[in-house]
Amino acid sequence: METIGIIAGFGELPSLCAQGAAASGHTVALFDLVPSQLFLLPQAQQEEILLERKALKAVVDSYWEVGLGDFSRIIGLAHKLQIQQMVSVGKVRKDALFHNQKLDQRLMELLASLPLHNDDAIQKAVVGELEREGILVLSQLHFLRSSVPGPGVLTEHVPTPELWQDLDYGYKLAKAVAGLDIGQTVVVKQRAVLAVEALEGTDCTIRRGAELGGEGTVVVKVSKPQQDPRFDIPVIGPDTLKTVIDVRAKVLAFDANLTLLMHKEELIAQAQNAGICLVAMEGVK
Repeated sequence: METIGIIAGFGELPSLCAQGAAASGHTVALFDLVPSQLFLLPQAQQEEILLERKALKAVVDSYWEVGLGDFSRIIGLAHKLQIQQMVSVGKVRKDALFHNQKLDQRLMELLASLPLHNDDAIQKAVVGELEREGILVLSQLHFLRSSVPGPGVLTEHVPTPELWQDLDYGYKLAKAVAGLDIGQTVVVKQRAVLAVEALEGTDCTIRRGAELGGEGTVVVKVSKPQQDPRFDIPVIGPDTLKTVIDVRAKVLAFDANLTLLMHKEELIAQAQNAGICLVAMEGVK
């Protein structure tokens, strides 16, 4: 069986990806970045995450703790394990780099060669190095396709004609904002913009929009026009749906074929029970 390498950050995605890879018949080697970042979190949260990592170890064939700067070690282990394909999933705390994280010589030289140190530039450079070593970096969705809906309304609740107008308007706006790399979520009501995501994140944006518009808002979350699925994918999970329900929004829409729904069937059922329309968009109606 071919061995798949998973570079794992925070969250559930590494576990879901590992399960998907194993179900596809692959041996799974996991390179865990989380332990090197735990010091940034409160003690209680550290203990909770360590329990999660213990469960994660149980679903993989080999497990390695690595630091953010252990680039040469990851490549060396990949060659040792005869890994030719890898996936990188989960969140990374960028602020960890400012807390005495040791970068190996290869990574320091790579960073020094870059004119820009934004996320895209660093990620593309790292992927380029891995591919020069004969290691192909796969889309984050490669083993998670069953959680990615195609186009259509996923709930029995269907948007009214007025809500479709808001959806079309919000989708165009969200794509424009995402294209400027500002944010990926907008909240609209009656063709008026209530909130545009910036640094605060999706859930805070939804609440901010509801403070202005009250009940009945439309939430649209999209991918960036040039989003690279090897590095980042839009994800909608239970916390975001709970926020949508809490503010009594009417619709939660997102890109079809590009957005991962965590625990998809449960999420759809919860939205249905709460009277929320879930809509996977493919362009503008």
